[in-house]
This record gives sequence, C-alpha cells and structure tokens, in this order.
Amino acid sequence: HHLAASALVPLGKDVDLAVRATLCDTFANYGERDDAAVEVTFGLLSDDEDVVRAACGGAMAVIATPAVWIPKLASQLDSPRTAAREGAIRALGEMRVPEAFDLIRGRLADPESSVVTLALAAIGRFGDEAAAREIQPFLTDARRSVRIEASAALARLPKDLVRNWVYEALKDREPAVRIEASAALERYPEDPETYIRLHALLRDEESSVRGSVASSLALLHDARSFPALLAILADEPEEFVRTEVTLALGACDGQRAVPHLIDRLDKAKGEENSMVLEVLMAATGQKIRPQQKLWQDWYRLAHPEGAPPVLGPAVPAVPAVPKPSDGP
Repeated sequence: HHLAASALVPLGKDVDLAVRATLCDTFANYGERDDAAVEVTFGLLSDDEDVVRAACGGAMAVIATPAVWIPKLASQLDSPRTAAREGAIRALGEMRVPEAFDLIRGRLADPESSVVTLALAAIGRFGDEAAAREIQPFLTDARRSVRIEASAALARLPKDLVRNWVYEALKDREPAVRIEASAALERYPEDPETYIRLHALLRDEESSVRGSVASSLALLHDARSFPALLAILADEPEEFVRTEVTLALGACDGQRAVPHLIDRLDKAKGEENSMVLEVLMAATGQKIRPQQKLWQDWYRLAHPEGAPPVLGPAVPAVPAVPKPSDGP
C-alpha cells in the first residue's frame, strides 16, 4: 500500500497532539520515506508535547536515512530549546547506530535533567560495555530522576558487569530506584543472592517497593520464595501488595498455597479477594463460590488422610531490609 504522504503532511500542524503523534506513527508504520514526510517528522521532534516527540523519534529511526539526517540531528542537539534537544536524543537513541553514540553521550552534561535522563535511556539501548561505563557514574547522581533512569538502564547492560551496581542501587533512598534495581535482579535467577535480597525487600518501608518485589518473585517462579511471601501476607497493610503477594504464592508453589489462601478468603476484600479465588481455581482446577467454608469442605474431602490444617504452620520471619542510605 502506498501512502499519499503529501495529503497527510499538513496534519503536522494540527492543534490536537494526538493527531500529530499519530501522523508520525503512520509514517513509521508504512515506512514512508517521502522527503516531505521525513521533513515534517523531523520538525515535530521539537514539538512542545513529549508524546509527539516520542512518536516522531521512533518514526525517524524507521524512515530517515542516517547518513543524511544524523548531521541534522546533531545540529539540533545544540538548540537552546530543551524540547528540541530531547527530540533529537530520542531519534538518535532509536536509530542506535555507532555514530549516534558519541552525540548522545555529549548531552550527559546537559544542564537540564530531562535531557540527561533521555540521554541515559538512549545510551542504555546500546546495551554494551561502553554504554555501561557512561551510565555508572549517574547511579549516584544527586538528581532523583537521573538516578531512576540510570538504574532502569541496568536491565539492558551486560548482566555480569552490572551485578554489583544493582546491589548498590537496592540501597538507594529513592523508592523508584530500588524498584528498578529489584526488577534488574530478575536477570539472575540462578543466583541465591537474588532471593536473599528480594526477600529482604519484601519488608521495605515503601509499599510500592514491596508490591514490585512481589511481582518480580512471581515472574521468577521459584519455590524458595514461598516462605518469605507467606510470612508477610497476613501483616501486610496494603491491599495491592497483598494482591501481588497472593499472585506470587501461586506462581512459586500453587499447590502449597491452597490451604493458606483458603484461610484468606473471608479476610480478603476487593482485588485481593479476586486474586485469592483466581489462584485457588488455577491451582486446584475447582470452580467453587468464593466462600471459605465451601472451600474448606472441599479441601478436607480432597485430603481425607493427613491433610494439613487450613491455617498452615508458621514460617520463619524475613529479615527487615536495611534502611536506605541518605547518600545520593
């Protein structure tokens, strides 16, 4: 299908940001390399709206010839307008060609934090040792947003190189940094240290961290996490965290979770209750109404001899995670 680019180009001046963003997506989807299409996309890299700049950055990587457009993007990096520099970095990061690396690296000293964070994200996409060397110093930057983006990049960098950096980021005072670092730990499923550190973070002072860690443990599907998850379920004050813990219990050892989740049925409310029932049905293959007594009756019939009590035995407590440092 050939796209009549000339008919769409005027939409680059539409007052609706969704139209401008969709225009760039459309050019990318159809691989439209018409000069007018590329020109309008390049112009929209300086748009005041971030969503438009993001769409056009991705489009430039598809429709723009690097040899022609990288010099123009390089010139835009010197623009006094922050939005223009951000747009150029987005495009260069999406292009991911060697000559773009040094151009992006040069903006790590930009006075605007938003430009630096985009540069870190773009460099992280290269995913090699050179990218890792550029990103490491920013893991302890004084700026919160910069540390968050640097820690997010850890998931893309050579995992054997950044393991200790991940461990240090887990101690950061900013919850969002600890969340990014805990997600990066998913890359080390064979390392017992992964589980020691994630289990400790289940006691983090921030509920957002606890919920994210439970989600990571669910993805790892490791039965070693079952006791640590069960230990916090009853005492966790936040419903959304208990919901994530319930999902993780089912993912780590669904059969073992059954009697404990039956015990939660009458206590759990809202999304937690729905998740308890979902995990119970997945683990047992039963479709029983969400009433604790009905499930207890079924469980006793299904385990007539030597059935463990519905309320399972106590499990060892998980050590509390150390208080995040006050340093950068």
